[in-house]
Amino acid sequence: MLEHYRPVGMMNMTRGLVALNIAAREGVPKENYFDLSPEDKAKLVESFQPMWDKWVEDMNALGYPAQSILDDAVSLMEAYRYG
Repeated sequence: MLEHYRPVGMMNMTRGLVALNIAAREGVPKENYFDLSPEDKAKLVESFQPMWDKWVEDMNALGYPAQSILDDAVSLMEAYRYG
């Protein structure tokens, strides 16, 4: 999925967040974690949307398939979510 993308901005950030998430959770019991409520998750996504839109616009201008990269990044974050 990602092999044809040149790592830029959001992808580097996403990889870092996934790696930190995995490292931070190693050896920690599952019961010590919580999930955001659907309402809180929606608020968080809404607050990030302008930044994501700007990033897609900027990367498209540089010739990258920005929306596809962002969609893949979101899929990876969901795939590597604990539990």
